[in-house]
Order: sequence, then C-alpha cells, then structure tokens
Amino acid sequence: MQVSDLGGGDVLLAVATSQGAVWCARMLLPRAPGSTPEDVSLQELRVEEDNPQRLAPQYTGLHRGGASSAHVQPETRTLLTAGDDGGLCLVDLERAVGGGGGEGVVRRGMRGVGRGKVGCAAYSNARWADTSTFATVSAS
Repeated sequence: MQVSDLGGGDVLLAVATSQGAVWCARMLLPRAPGSTPEDVSLQELRVEEDNPQRLAPQYTGLHRGGASSAHVQPETRTLLTAGDDGGLCLVDLERAVGGGGGEGVVRRGMRGVGRGKVGCAAYSNARWADTSTFATVSAS
C-alpha cells in the first residue's frame, strides 16, 4: 500500500492485491485549519456492480499472479507495479480509462528472465527514484 500526495490536497491511495490487480482511491483532503474527517471528499472509488458494498480494483490483469508492490510517481502520475510473476507494469493514471490494463498501460510485460532458474532475476518490488527512474529488487 502506498499513499501519494499529488498536490493541492489531492491524495491517491494505491493497494496491490494478491490477484494481480491494483485498487486505487483518490481523495481530496481539506487544507483549511480545523477541518474534520467529514470534510474529506472521495473523488474516485470503484465498487462492484452486483455488490456496491464491496470495493472493486481499479486495474486488473496487470500480472499473472499477485501484484507484490504498487508505487505512484506523483509528478508524472504514473503507477509502477511489480508482480509475483516477476514482471513490472507502468500505468499512466491520467490516460487510463476504466482500468483493466487498457490504453493507460504505458509499458507492460517487462518480465524477469527465467524466474526460478539459477542465475536469473525476476522483479519482486519496485519504487520510483525520480520522475523517470525507478529501482527494482530482484527475487531469486
């Protein structure tokens, strides 16, 4: 789980799931002194169509298996995920429409080579270092 301050009180909560999806919620936090929790406004939150009491993931099918990490670069508003499949995925949050790994996916399938084989790396975690560079952790 990661909370990103997008500026101006706009906050994004991103949570990676064991089903390979990412759940996101965008909130607008009040900047005025003396504000209460009731002043927080939910800007974006998906719920399941057949059960509105249950939250639905924003982006599905990003990984085969679980998504082990989700990290948002606040300036570029790009979501970076690492999955249990050893791959990385980048999603442009400004262009992504309806989730599902659609047109907002900037790059998909940056896969680790030969996951589970001796001497080969697969990605298990990733974090943004700046607007165009991210660091990864390889699992063996």
